Amino acid sequence: KSFAKFSLTVPVVSAHLCRDSVTGKSLRYAYVNFESAITASNAMACLNHTNLKGKTMHIMWSQKDVAYRRRSGLGNLFVKNLDSSITSSCLERMFSPFGVILSCKVAEENGQSKGFGFVQFATEQSAVAARLASHGSMVDGKKLFVAKFINRDERAAMSGNQETVSSVVVMRDGMGRSRGFGFVNFCHPENAKKAVESLNGKPHGSKKLFVGRALRKAERMEMLKQKHKDNCVVKFNVGWFNLYVKNLSEAINETRLLEIFGSYGKIVSAKVMHDKNGKSKGFNFKF
Repeated sequence: KSFAKFSLTVPVVSAHLCRDSVTGKSLRYAYVNFESAITASNAMACLNHTNLKGKTMHIMWSQKDVAYRRRSGLGNLFVKNLDSSITSSCLERMFSPFGVILSCKVAEENGQSKGFGFVQFATEQSAVAARLASHGSMVDGKKLFVAKFINRDERAAMSGNQETVSSVVVMRDGMGRSRGFGFVNFCHPENAKKAVESLNGKPHGSKKLFVGRALRKAERMEMLKQKHKDNCVVKFNVGWFNLYVKNLSEAINETRLLEIFGSYGKIVSAKVMHDKNGKSKGFNFKF
């Protein structure tokens, strides 16, 4: 059936329906070979998301590492809060501007959308761009939720740890957009410590997470004050040997400058800047 279906569109070289090696029962997926990538692309454009014997076909380019991609979630996005009118074909058109899509599917039950789907890109960079641009956008009156796909094992591990977390909040601006930080409250301090040790500095998309103990305002101000002080000391130690002094009176010359600044340390040189007539410009450089 698949051979006949595809042959109606472009010439097919061969088609192979995958079956269970023991029972011989169809595994419900197949491989179709074409003469060229162009004819294969034309077939995908014409037949992807169309029906074959009452089932919607989902067509993607054959990938050697498809099993790894599925397990790792590489380039794979989870999209939910979809309007019931959004089909797999619509979802693919929505996300195709961000890069090459390997597969796209809206989950259905009895032919009705379940309100969520999956989009897998050829690269993680495309997935990140699509997620950042689409998450929170309005489509047919609903706000999309777009996130990196998490496989079943990871979801199970996360749900098993939820009892250790009492609350989670992402800070947002007046437009509802994320401000790039949030707070997670744990029921037990030791779990918070483990989270910091495990997640701080870990890559997440195109960025690295910073995870640390939430500080009160007074603590943050003291930390910033100390950081500024340390930076000043470092700059002074490694390179602040040259001083710029301005608002000098015309009576100040190099000798007088040496007298004023000499008590603070050995001076290598001092120079008062003059114009072409020999008049002091009111500033100097000291080394």
